[in-house]
Amino acid sequence: MVRKVRAFTLLEVVVTIAILAIVLAIAIPNFKQYMRSFEITSQFNRMEADLNYSKTYAFTRKVTVNVSFSQNSYTIVDVTNNRVIKGPIELKYPCYTNPKNTVITFYPLGYPTPASIYTTESNNPNCTNVSFTRIISGVYDGSKCTQ
Repeated sequence: MVRKVRAFTLLEVVVTIAILAIVLAIAIPNFKQYMRSFEITSQFNRMEADLNYSKTYAFTRKVTVNVSFSQNSYTIVDVTNNRVIKGPIELKYPCYTNPKNTVITFYPLGYPTPASIYTTESNNPNCTNVSFTRIISGVYDGSKCTQ
């Protein structure tokens, strides 16, 4: 009795590998762009959490807290007790404040000096807007932070 061997032919294997190579060539650049966008969003989520922490810290301890930004880092300082709370916290993607070079101050009652923090990354123009009533993420349109 002769057994029939079931296997893939060389042509089928080559065609499958070629199709897989084409799909990967298309997917990898998109994946890199997605990862970059994800990292920028994560950075802004962390900054927003730290700003909310600063607001809560100032209110609960009845102290003044400054959050000072440079292009590649930020620091949170308890001004009343002259103590660094967090920082300097390094930023992978450069951020800017609007108005320029603003130190965001949270007063003992919890209200801040209004400002926006934004990035000029064209793929993901994130921003965080700090107002008297809330701290919220948005999209930077080139001149202001919009929700």
